[in-house]
Amino acid sequence: MKRKNKIIVLWLMIMIGFVCHSLMDMLPLFWGHDISISDSGTAPQGVLMMMAVITFLLPVCAISCLLTDGHGGKQTFVNAVLAVIMALVNIAHMFMELPSTNYSQYIIMPCLAVIGIYLAYYSVRLSQQKQ
Repeated sequence: MKRKNKIIVLWLMIMIGFVCHSLMDMLPLFWGHDISISDSGTAPQGVLMMMAVITFLLPVCAISCLLTDGHGGKQTFVNAVLAVIMALVNIAHMFMELPSTNYSQYIIMPCLAVIGIYLAYYSVRLSQQKQ
């Protein structure tokens, strides 16, 4: 598989992993458990915006860079920077999230960290190859 295709698949795996991470946090609702983190009843808009940027906008921008890459290699460099940021976010998120009372996160969070590391590795190599 071409390196660009591998990187795009890894970005998609990151996005799917974040979706699974959110689903696992909401599953206790089906058994009548409370999953809210505050009693105020309002969602913190800043946190929601940050999560939208990290889980959706950042991967979409990176995939767009790979799909529209010209001969200069600037887009692959931007993808590499975004991939390194994503790897650091995944590793930090894993250490902030674990230990958890939701044991499914012990599967998802380490997988996201490993995928993030592979993503950063392949993206940096592609960026170096282009220059």
